[in-house]
Amino acid sequence: MENMGKIEKINEPSKRESKEDERNLEIKNELVRSLDAVRRTGLFSDDFLDKLTLVVFGKEKEHKFENGEIVEVAKGQFTKMDFMRGKRIDFVGIDPKDEFEESVKDAVKNKPVLELIFLDGPLTYDEFVAHEIAHNLFDKQYLQRIGEYEEAEGLTDVSSEYREKIKEIIIPLVKKHRPNIEIEKFSFSRQQIAEIFAMLYEREFCRRSNTNLEVHEEVGKNVAEFFNDPERILAEFNEKYGGNHTIDELYVKNHALSVIVAPLLEKEYPEWEKRINIFWE
Repeated sequence: MENMGKIEKINEPSKRESKEDERNLEIKNELVRSLDAVRRTGLFSDDFLDKLTLVVFGKEKEHKFENGEIVEVAKGQFTKMDFMRGKRIDFVGIDPKDEFEESVKDAVKNKPVLELIFLDGPLTYDEFVAHEIAHNLFDKQYLQRIGEYEEAEGLTDVSSEYREKIKEIIIPLVKKHRPNIEIEKFSFSRQQIAEIFAMLYEREFCRRSNTNLEVHEEVGKNVAEFFNDPERILAEFNEKYGGNHTIDELYVKNHALSVIVAPLLEKEYPEWEKRINIFWE
């Protein structure tokens, strides 16, 4: 009996192991909950969601979520840049919920980059997950419908023909509603176009789930206000946040184009299917 007691004590999980198991379960539960919220909106097919692999890039650990199970993976097995650049479409790269919320809170408060000038409130984890899933969908559909990405200096890009097709839709629309924006200054790179696609999904997720839509509606108002008097608002922004930003920075930012264009596309194409199909028609 004495020996049995010793064996039981030896087999007890260490505090470190218990803490790691607890963290794994925490991440898993948040992903299950977020994916369920995304699924309920009907934005993505059940089959598409069921086949997804999500990789969670935490500051200390990285995890893979697949088929309802989560496992820790070695750093370097997946890289976030491969996902962001469309080099790998076999996983969706995201952050853990607590780390995401911490970074968003800091970004909204301190606004370290100029494109945050349009954002007054925090984004939710669920819409972030929907946004990143939409990036994966864009890459898969592009490869299926258009072809392989072009690549130069380690960066992937869309074909010239596809870029011109998108520009023919976006540029007249922006000139019509926001004539004071120098829309031609945007390069319409793969990343900028994909951000428009993902932002449309994010905003539609908020609309269908009735969550955080007011933040996005405020973004549209802030864009209009900024470009009506950019010099004054930019000077106030730099003074308040201690920056030395110029308006030209906006024209090279991937997210800036999406926050300008997404609300205009919603006005031009009120029906969701017609709106999202402009990328493939």
